[in-house]
Amino acid sequence: MTSTDRVLRQNSEWRGRRRRRQLVRRGELLSPRLFCRRSGISRSRLLQLWRRREVFSVVVGKKQYLPAALADRSLDRHRVGKLLRRLPSGMSPIARYLFIVGRRGSLGDKSLLQSTRRAKRFRVALRIADNEADADRLQRALKAGERSGPASPFDGQSFLRHTRAIHVSEAP
Repeated sequence: MTSTDRVLRQNSEWRGRRRRRQLVRRGELLSPRLFCRRSGISRSRLLQLWRRREVFSVVVGKKQYLPAALADRSLDRHRVGKLLRRLPSGMSPIARYLFIVGRRGSLGDKSLLQSTRRAKRFRVALRIADNEADADRLQRALKAGERSGPASPFDGQSFLRHTRAIHVSEAP
């Protein structure tokens, strides 16, 4: 790694920490106590939601904060949980947060969380989450292939043959 790369990486990390602190100051990320108060749940219920991957936390400094968007009482918890569980498990918490609150044209300029209120948009949001998870799995497989040697299991024609075989075997 060159010194320029090192400086760029440090600068990027610094901007990321600064951005997370701004999210806390603006109230977009909440402490667990404030999250419970705003969403009207107990700390034990928060722990249950955490275990079922229906909420997640973002670390800022040495403290954990939860997205204020998930504390909205009007959200359908079942749908939100289903959406969050479909996201890749390896996705960083801040990336997960930005992914669910970012607006998308395919959802009528709504965020993934806002799309949980309408069935048609919710189905599209689930597809978006599935696509993100599939892309993550493919990226991990490609990295694993690079480590094992120059011939990747996902190179050109062999990848196409593999996907065709899957589609043929799945047919009734």
